[in-house]
Amino acid sequence: MTEEQWGVTVKSKMMGQINLVKVGLDYINDKGSFTVVSGIMNVKPIPMAIADATTRGAIDTFVKCVAHELPRGVRII
Repeated sequence: MTEEQWGVTVKSKMMGQINLVKVGLDYINDKGSFTVVSGIMNVKPIPMAIADATTRGAIDTFVKCVAHELPRGVRII
């Protein structure tokens, strides 16, 4: 894959969900919950989908890390 192709995948699949949480923090109720879906591809990758598998693994890591930093009792799974 070219760097441009990687960039499109990272921007749409990974940053799309990260930005959803970032923007959503201004709107979500106290003790609300975000549900972020990454899929199974990072656990069970398929040929020719390395960027998809990589970005989905990054989404899972983001969820694990940001869960400790969300304010007002907001949760993320």
